[in-house]
Amino acid sequence: MNTKKKILSLILTLALVLGIMPLLGGTAFANTPDANTNVGDIVRFGNFDWRVLDVQDGKALILTEQVIEDRPYNVGSEVDITWAESNLRRYLSEEFYNKFTATERALIAETQLTTADNPRFGTKGGNPTTDRIFLLSLEEVVQYMGSGQIPAGTNNSISDQYNSERIAHLGEGASNFAGNGAAPWWWRLRSPGNMQVRTMEVMYDGTISLVGRPANIIGPGIRPAMWINLGASTTPPVPPPTQPPAGGVSVILDGRALSFEVQPQIMNGRTMVPLRAIFEEMGATIEWDGATRTVTAEKDDIVVVLTIGDTSPTVNGQVVPLDQSGVIVDGRTLAPLRFVAEAFGGSVEWDANTRTASITTE
Repeated sequence: MNTKKKILSLILTLALVLGIMPLLGGTAFANTPDANTNVGDIVRFGNFDWRVLDVQDGKALILTEQVIEDRPYNVGSEVDITWAESNLRRYLSEEFYNKFTATERALIAETQLTTADNPRFGTKGGNPTTDRIFLLSLEEVVQYMGSGQIPAGTNNSISDQYNSERIAHLGEGASNFAGNGAAPWWWRLRSPGNMQVRTMEVMYDGTISLVGRPANIIGPGIRPAMWINLGASTTPPVPPPTQPPAGGVSVILDGRALSFEVQPQIMNGRTMVPLRAIFEEMGATIEWDGATRTVTAEKDDIVVVLTIGDTSPTVNGQVVPLDQSGVIVDGRTLAPLRFVAEAFGGSVEWDANTRTASITTE
C-alpha cells in the first residue's frame, strides 16, 4: 500500500472510531450536558470539563475532571475554620460563579449541604450551608468514588480498590504547580482534617487522608462540584421572568421586564439592584477580582470600576460619588439603581406607586 493510501485508510479509520464511540458508550468529546446526560459522562460546562457523578430529578452532579486551581481553603494565619466560614467557599460563590455566563448561571442549582464531623478525630464539620458551587465532602467522595460507606475501623486514611477513580491530574489553571505538567495531584475536600485548622484531601494516588493539610497553605488544589439543571436539548433553557416579591422593586430595561436571582432591595433609602445582571443585559462584559472585591465592566469605550464597600466608583477614571456603597447579598453585587442605569449613558425613571424602575439605553 502506497503512502497516500495509508493516510486515507488512517483517516477513514479514525472517522469511523470517533463516529461509533458514542454508540458503544464511549465519549469522543466532552458534550454539553442535557437530558441525555448519564453518570460517567464527561461534559463541557463553562470553560471546564466535568465528570458526571449522579443524575436524578432532572439534575446532574458534576465535578471538574482536573485539579483546576491552586487556592488555600482559608487565607491568612492558622485559625480554626469550617466550610461555612472559609474564604474558599466565598470565592466559589462569588468570583468563580461569575466566570459562567448568565445562561449558565441560571442552570446551577442551589444545594443544601451538611458537612459531617471527622469520623476518626471528631473535628467539627460546622454549620449547614446553601451553596451553588462547593467542594465534595468525605461522605460524597466515598459515595461516588468508593464503596458507598466509610470502612469500619478507618484510621488516618482510606486506601482501597477505588483509588484509581479518585486520582485527578493538574489542569492548566493550576499555575503554582505549572512545573509538574499534567501530573496526578492532591485535591481538597470540605471535610475537616484531624485538627480544626486542617481539611481532608485526596492524595495523588487516590488515597483519602483524614488527617489532611493546613487550610491556609497552597498545596492541594481544588475540584469544584455543583448540581446543574438538565434541559431537554443541548441549549440551556432561559428561565422565564419572575415577579418580585410583594413590596419588592421591578426593573424594566428598554421595555423588557428583568428577572433576578437576588431581588432589588431598598437600603438606607437607596434602591439597590443586581449590577452584573443589568450590565450584561446592556451588553457589557464583567470581570470580578475576588482579592480586591472589585467589579470592572466594559462596553464600547466606557470602563466602570466599583469596589464593594467603597462609595467612590469610577467611570472612565472619573469618580462618581455614591451615598450607598455596593454590597454583596447572597453572592450577588447590588449597587445603587441610578449609578447602574447611568454608568453606560442610560437614564432611569422611578414610579413610586408601582415601585418600578424604568431604565432606557436606546
